Amino acid sequence: MVLMICALAYGQETSQTQPQLPPNAQPRDDLINHLNLSPEQLEKIKAIGAEQRVERQNAARRIKDAERLLDDAIYVDNADESVITARAKEVADARAEMVRLQAIRESRIRRILTAEQLATFLELRRQFRQNLRQRRWEQRSGPNANK
Repeated sequence: MVLMICALAYGQETSQTQPQLPPNAQPRDDLINHLNLSPEQLEKIKAIGAEQRVERQNAARRIKDAERLLDDAIYVDNADESVITARAKEVADARAEMVRLQAIRESRIRRILTAEQLATFLELRRQFRQNLRQRRWEQRSGPNANK
């Protein structure tokens, strides 16, 4: 969902239609089309993204490094569970930092939206999540699900 909000910073088109996501919709395009962001809003959203860019890159690098170290700890000969536990905590801490950064970014972007834009965004997000659940269900219960 945070990706949907972050996508706001990459362009805007206008649309007068009711917000509705097709089942295979690309969230970024639909957000841009349906929210009708002003140029000022777009600039503010871009600034929010730029503000945290280095922090997000560092957090992503920390996650990748922590996951690699965890993987190494798991697959080393004579793996030590205490090391695995410590590495797993490092992964969790790194991911928690990314979640914190994403939550702050989403909160800041949310404050930029008008009440109407927020209502539209929340409806699109609901539809996106519903479509995602449907696709996952279809994948699990598809033709190869019982094999």
